[in-house]
Amino acid sequence: MSDRSQDETQPESSKSKETGLRASVQVFESHEEARADEIARQARLSPYERMQQFIELQRRVWGTDNPDVRESGEVNIEWRDE
Repeated sequence: MSDRSQDETQPESSKSKETGLRASVQVFESHEEARADEIARQARLSPYERMQQFIELQRRVWGTDNPDVRESGEVNIEWRDE
C-alpha cells in the first residue's frame, strides 16, 4: 500500500484551473444523508459566496452579452385566448 495521500495521486487535470484546488467527492450511505449534507453546506455559505454562485449560474444560463430588459424600455406581452 502506498504512503502517498489521495491528493498526491490525483491527476493534474482534476485540479481546478482557476483556484488550484483539487476536486473532491463525498460518498453517502443514502439520498437523505446526501441531501441533509447539501442543505448544511448551503446554510454555511456566506452572502458573498451565495452572490458569486448566483453570478456564475446567471452567466452560464444567459451568457455575458445579454442586455437588461428593464433598461431597454420594451415590453412584449403575448396574450393567448384558449
